[in-house]
Order: sequence, then C-alpha cells, then structure tokens
Amino acid sequence: MHRILRCADTGLYCDFVICGRTKDELLNNAGDHIRDFHKKEFSKDLYEKAQNAIHEADCEQEIQTGRILLF
Repeated sequence: MHRILRCADTGLYCDFVICGRTKDELLNNAGDHIRDFHKKEFSKDLYEKAQNAIHEADCEQEIQTGRILLF
C-alpha cells in the first residue's frame, strides 16, 4: 500500500495528486509542487495541512482513474 496526498486537501484549488511510499517523500514532493506550480512558500501552515492529509491508498487505482500523479 502506498501513501497519497491530494493538493486540494491542503486547501488549494488543485487536482494534483502525489503518490509515494513514505511521508517524507510525499512532503518533499508537495513542497516542490507548491513552490513550482502555485508559486507559494511551503509554509508551516501548508506543511501541517499536507501532513494531516496524507493517507494510505492504492496508487495503481488512482492511475487508472486518470488523475495526475507524481511518484
């Protein structure tokens, strides 16, 4: 089972989905996405929202639904 983070779950209007094996991997990728795509600082508030939004999921199922993913 993988871990997943939906950008929208951090309060941003975005359908980007990040999938990975560890929380650290997801948070690093989330920080990159927020800085590069949203042109925002990965603030303590956003970091905490991202940390709380991470949950276990089947990444293969997410791929089949056509959602955007970053491994």
